[in-house]
Order: sequence, then C-alpha cells, then structure tokens
Amino acid sequence: MAVSSIQKNEKTIMYQKKDTKTQKKEEETKKTDKTDEKKDTFIMQQKKEKNFPTPEKKESSPKSNADYQATEDLIKLMQAKSISEVRSIIGRIKGKMAQTKASGGNEEQIRKAVAKMKKVIKKAQSKEKALIAESKMELQIKMKQKTDEKKAEEIGQELQGKRKKRMTKEISDVLNSSNDFSSSNPSSMGASGDFSVSMPDISSIDINV
Repeated sequence: MAVSSIQKNEKTIMYQKKDTKTQKKEEETKKTDKTDEKKDTFIMQQKKEKNFPTPEKKESSPKSNADYQATEDLIKLMQAKSISEVRSIIGRIKGKMAQTKASGGNEEQIRKAVAKMKKVIKKAQSKEKALIAESKMELQIKMKQKTDEKKAEEIGQELQGKRKKRMTKEISDVLNSSNDFSSSNPSSMGASGDFSVSMPDISSIDINV
C-alpha cells in the first residue's frame, strides 16, 4: 500500500511538470504569434507607404504685385491748389505704403515701391510748405496794399516768381516719371504711343495774386 501511494504521488508530480511545461510552451507560442503579427503589420504598412502616391506639392500662389507708379500721384499733387488737398494726398500715399509693406510681395519690388512713395511724399511735403509760405505772402500783400502799394507790388512779384518756379518743377516731376507710367499703363498712351495726359503750358498758368 505504501509503495503504490508513492507511485501515485510520483505520477502526479510528473503530470504537474508536464502541465507546467505545456503552459510555458503555449505562452511562448502566443508571444511568437504576437511578434509575428506585429512584423506582418509593419511589413504591410511599409508596402502601403511605398505604393501610396506621394502628394504633389501645391505651387504657392504668386505674390501680390507691389509695383508703384508715381506719375498718377504726381499729377494729383500738381493739380492740388490747397494745403488740405496736399495733406490728403500725403495721407493716402502713406496708407498705400503701409499696404504695400504688408502685401507679402517680392521684397525687392516692395523696397523700390516704398522708396518711390517716400519721394512723392517728400515732394508733397515740400509743396505743403510752399503753399503755406505763399499764403503768408498773400496776406502781406493785402496788408501792404493799404499802407505801401510799392512794397505790396514787390511782394507780389516775388510771390509770382516763387509760384512759377514751383509749378514748373511740379510739371517737370510729372514729365520725368511719365515714361515709367506710360509703359505700364497703355491706356494712358495715345495712338502714336505718346503720353496722353494733358499737361498745362507753364505760360498759360495763372500765377497772378
């Protein structure tokens, strides 16, 4: 009886060892299967990426044109007769300059356009000062006409000379920029290709007080 009990115990221990080995093998098999699945998934992904067409790069939209033609503003400046009109032109060009800087266009083109605008603004500021000075001279003439007509005439002649010189320069500024203006604005050219903006004859300009 004692021997058979020992044998039974030995068999039980053997079966337990077999079960433990079997469990370990099953766990190892599961791990291997999982590893294989990951490898298969990775390989499939690699194949898809190779076969998947590469998205075409979208061409960036052309940057806005930052070119600036000064002639149009110079003509308006030449035609301005009051200080308020000149200041309005200055304000408008400054606004245009801010828009050009923020346009995102070609940097070199923006730099050139801004430089042109600054030149026109400088000319407008110069005209503003000239009109203020001319206005003061007109007041002097009115005051002197009551007390000293000869002095009033002298101031009047000086005023005419200054005004004629200023207007001549304004017309010259427009004409000097007309080639640039007409080449980029065909509508401003006549049938013969000449600049068609009508320019006043300096001799016809009324500069009398």
